Amino acid sequence: FAYPYGLYDDDVIAAVKEAGYLAACTIDPGATATADTLLTLPRTWVYDWTTLDDFAALLLQSCIVVPRTEVIYDPQCQIRFKQMRLETKVFKQGQTPATTTPVNCQNNAECLGALALIGGVSAASVVISGSIVIVGNTVYWLEKQGRCLSDPAQIPRVSQSEPAS
Repeated sequence: FAYPYGLYDDDVIAAVKEAGYLAACTIDPGATATADTLLTLPRTWVYDWTTLDDFAALLLQSCIVVPRTEVIYDPQCQIRFKQMRLETKVFKQGQTPATTTPVNCQNNAECLGALALIGGVSAASVVISGSIVIVGNTVYWLEKQGRCLSDPAQIPRVSQSEPAS
């Protein structure tokens, strides 16, 4: 969602969240709200008068995905078990030249490479964290099944065949 005229406050952010949007930005890169979330992202403009040093500061402002482990209680098995999920983390540097000064990557390989790096880091965090969550949840599920099957009659038995003579 893009805030009209770049204006927003806590009430507008709540309405945007209630409408189902997961992220929002403003056309005014200096606007801020009380929260530091995906619903208060500044928009960074890219033009030709920003130095590469200022643009490098922009790299510190990014969004990544990380795995998060939580403990859940299962009343049927009467056990606590772990479960993983993905969580989005937004890193803002705040009011810096990188967030207030536009950057232009036209005919500038270093700048284009930096933009690709921003996208690459975010994409890589999704792939790596997603893989960790899949493997982690599989291990936690197996652990839960082992702890939940306390009745020996419920444990599946593996039949052993007699060796051929």
